[in-house]
Amino acid sequence: MKIAYFNCPSGISGDMMLSSLIDCGLNPKKLEIALKKTLKIKNWKLSFKKIQKGHAQAVHIDVISDYRFHSTSDMRAVISKSALSATVKEKSLQILDVLISAESKIHGTPKNKVHFHEMNSIDTLIDITANVLALNMLGIEKVYSTNINIGRIAPAALEILTAKKVPVYSSTAQFELTTPTGAAIISTLVESFNQPVLKIEKYGFGAGTFDVPGASNLLTVMIGNQSENIAHDKVILLETNIDDLDPRVYPDLSEKLFEAGALDVWLTNITMKKGRPAIKLSILCKEKLETELSNIVFKETTTIGIRRLAYDRHILLRTQNGEHKIATLPDGTTKKSAEYRDAVKKASATKTPLYKLLK
Repeated sequence: MKIAYFNCPSGISGDMMLSSLIDCGLNPKKLEIALKKTLKIKNWKLSFKKIQKGHAQAVHIDVISDYRFHSTSDMRAVISKSALSATVKEKSLQILDVLISAESKIHGTPKNKVHFHEMNSIDTLIDITANVLALNMLGIEKVYSTNINIGRIAPAALEILTAKKVPVYSSTAQFELTTPTGAAIISTLVESFNQPVLKIEKYGFGAGTFDVPGASNLLTVMIGNQSENIAHDKVILLETNIDDLDPRVYPDLSEKLFEAGALDVWLTNITMKKGRPAIKLSILCKEKLETELSNIVFKETTTIGIRRLAYDRHILLRTQNGEHKIATLPDGTTKKSAEYRDAVKKASATKTPLYKLLK
């Protein structure tokens, strides 16, 4: 599976993202011709140049035009009526709608009345459609990214990143590093903000429009193949320390948590203040089940507080064969393990010793 992994230590904008993809070998003239043919908008062109940023040579793309839309509805109409492929068209409209919704909320303006200098220029529409089309032309199937450096964040970008739950940080309060358009594009296209495992085939540098003291103001994209046997997801770890609960409660509690959808539940012996022996209860779950599982713990135990941490996971894809789970490694080999609960049921039904079914 071919993936693109964006490294954003200097934030992200639509033109930086597109510039990095061009630097991976995509012909900018070919991209421009494809866009003009499908969007059917005249009087614009892409300006392409190589510039030095720090120790690296990078690409910088500009949209040259004074074309402006009368409304965001006009922008949506151009994409909807274009000859872009269904996939590119759908993703482009999703990104545009994310941007419109954010601007609408920040300015207290109805979505069909949003009309701002930055949004209604042709740059916004080209940034969106060009990036989606460029990824398509490069054969990218999934997009990943690092956490986003936001710098001095613009209100619309902040709304997008908050609504989309994008992990962010800031290295400076002096410069705006992430634009609303960049935030809308990356938050819509990215599969996960954790580091993927890939074999890099090519990479590209996209340059920002100004120099940031102490930084190169570059966005890097790495393109390569990822094993289809490795998946990535996000999980929540819930934990609480308990020193005043009858230990006979824990087996029943664990069963209730598993029945409610917990991925895993485990107990750890710990020592709390004043030397009291205690149990640390740990629960791994999907984010959507966090509240339900927390409520079970509050109801069934004496605890009055639960910690939570969010984690990214790399997991092997697996299939079920009887009471066994079979996982395929990146090199194509497999390993299997018995599904304990299924093995217990089979042992009871067939009068077979459990240990024989756990092999």
